[in-house]
Amino acid sequence: MTESAVAEEALHHVEGGKVEKRDKDFVRVKTHRYAMLCGYQGKNYFGMQVQKPPNAAPTIEGHILDALLKNGWITEKQHDKPYDFYFQRAARTDRAVSAVRQICSMQLPRMDDLPIDGAAKMNNFLPEDIRVFGFRKATGNFHSQKACDARTYSYTLPTFAFAKPDQKTDGHFRMPTTTKTEIDEVLALFLGTHNFYNYTSRRLWQDNSCNRYILSFACGEPFLFRDEFREQDVEFVTITVKGQSFILHQIRKMIGMTIAVVRELQNRSAIQRSFEKERMDVPKAPGLGLLLERLHFQSYDNRYADSHDPISDWGELVEKNVEEMKFTYITKEILETELREQSMMRWLSDLVQNHNFIASPDSETLPDNEFVSGAGKTAKAAREDSDSGAEQEEGTEDQAPVGKGKMFGLASFEFPSLLQVVFVTVMNKVMPLLFKNVKCLVKGCNKEPELCKKDWQKDVVYLVQFPRGPTIPNVSPFCIKATYLRAKKIKYEVIESITARSEHKLLPFIELNGKAIADSQLIIIHVNKHFNIKDYANGKDEAHGRALSRACEHHTFLLVNYFKVLENPAGFVNVLASNFLNNPLFNAFKPFLVPLVAHHFVGKMKARLRAGLGVFSRETMVDLLHRDLQMYEELLDGKTKYFFGDEPTEADLTLFGHLAAVNYINHDCYAKTIIRDKKYPKVSELVQRVRDDLWGDDFEQH
Repeated sequence: MTESAVAEEALHHVEGGKVEKRDKDFVRVKTHRYAMLCGYQGKNYFGMQVQKPPNAAPTIEGHILDALLKNGWITEKQHDKPYDFYFQRAARTDRAVSAVRQICSMQLPRMDDLPIDGAAKMNNFLPEDIRVFGFRKATGNFHSQKACDARTYSYTLPTFAFAKPDQKTDGHFRMPTTTKTEIDEVLALFLGTHNFYNYTSRRLWQDNSCNRYILSFACGEPFLFRDEFREQDVEFVTITVKGQSFILHQIRKMIGMTIAVVRELQNRSAIQRSFEKERMDVPKAPGLGLLLERLHFQSYDNRYADSHDPISDWGELVEKNVEEMKFTYITKEILETELREQSMMRWLSDLVQNHNFIASPDSETLPDNEFVSGAGKTAKAAREDSDSGAEQEEGTEDQAPVGKGKMFGLASFEFPSLLQVVFVTVMNKVMPLLFKNVKCLVKGCNKEPELCKKDWQKDVVYLVQFPRGPTIPNVSPFCIKATYLRAKKIKYEVIESITARSEHKLLPFIELNGKAIADSQLIIIHVNKHFNIKDYANGKDEAHGRALSRACEHHTFLLVNYFKVLENPAGFVNVLASNFLNNPLFNAFKPFLVPLVAHHFVGKMKARLRAGLGVFSRETMVDLLHRDLQMYEELLDGKTKYFFGDEPTEADLTLFGHLAAVNYINHDCYAKTIIRDKKYPKVSELVQRVRDDLWGDDFEQH
């Protein structure tokens, strides 16, 4: 290098953060601000907004940014920092929430053909449940969130969610016009500007961001959708809400409050009270039916009508593509998933059993449907049931005798007094709170439950469940379902606990490599993925297996518990006591506590059955149970050991868990008689085969 060259290099060399001379090959790229229209089915994603590593979950933005990078329109640095190219979404959707007309704004290299073929290029790198419909040039300072005037969402749900207390909550329900009128009247109470701090989380009443403006809120006309599995038409309805903007959970909680009012679990006045300073526990409806329908940019479109294409209207061709994608990937999927998983039915069951609306623990009076006043009603209804049963004749072989002191036409036990009912119900709510507060004082409050196994070993599954019983590994069918770990030869250890719960308040749950996973089906999904296990031979078997498992857990489970719990509740409580409460203190108060706890179980199970199945006679329940068992009998062809071959799958172990939990406990009931007497021999043989092959001598406690 010559001296002049060295001098030239030294002249332009700068230390620190000063500006250096640009590379001679540097080319300035002209950019433009664009608006992108997209839609997505949100059930497989953890919301719209991208998450940061290392614990990043799949999101819609994550896939969009990947597609932009693969097309060469952004750099790696911009991919990691989207705000560097002014990427912004108009509305942030939560986990499992879908959208059909989401708008994103961004600064990209100027490309004349982007509005023409940009959507197709993006879709080449996107999954089928995320679609881009088009790009349009926008003004240089266009910001999709700030320019949006309003947002329209829809919520689709089965109409049985609005069934009255004297109507059956099932797929045969058809919503009367009077109920639709009532829904519209209730929805109208949300119109205008209100403080929605009771409809979100982690915000105070004084926070001005809780004030939101609702422009319209209306219920559409009911429509039918075919449930192929149950071979019936189920009625659905779509509720549409338009607001200036919404806060986290607001729409789902407005829907939840509307359902509670229409189902007569709350008064209409509770809606007005929910806007006031008192804290109220507003129920949150499931996220499945929520859909971002449309974003409104009227002010922007009017202001720049002469120079730019509108953002609110993309033309007939694009709108046709949007509607096709909406039905194929979103609306149809919402309806089919609801029918398959019964998320609204399960939510209604929990709403009836566990939810209360207490605004303040210091209130002098309780709402009409609070847990204390509800306990009195339950006791009164129980006595009325028993008195009305006194005039009936003795039942047939499949029907328990009915008489004075019998509950719901089932086996007798002594009814507790109203004072006892109130005492137990209050303590059922108060004791967990006291325990939680004492624990916080002693150990400090944690946002997440602590690990039960702190000195865990890599790839060892720690199964946290109820204590085992003398004749069975567990009284809970969902804990027995964890036999799956044995079937797949996964190394695991059992941690028995009465008080431990997952963050979702469930048992069983597992801890794997320092992470807790709750719910039996999610446990199986997680261990399959972690240990690379293929449970089924092909996709068709997996689909059939999933349908079988869900039918067992959401239908057969309720039928079995009708007989196991309601026919002899005191006997069932004695079984629980022998597992969990076998100590001198409990035994001393056993004559007093057993009727009370039995009454508690009867109330919860009756509510769950009413929400999950409907109110039927015992004869009908017997028939339904036989139909379920006959279905399993037909699906077991007898040529193989299990449903899908000679190796057990989740479907086999789900059925085993629910039938073993009634067949092998020291508690007689009608459901146990059917299995024990082998009226469905292939079903009974499957239960015995799983016990022998996977448990052997470990099944009973020695």
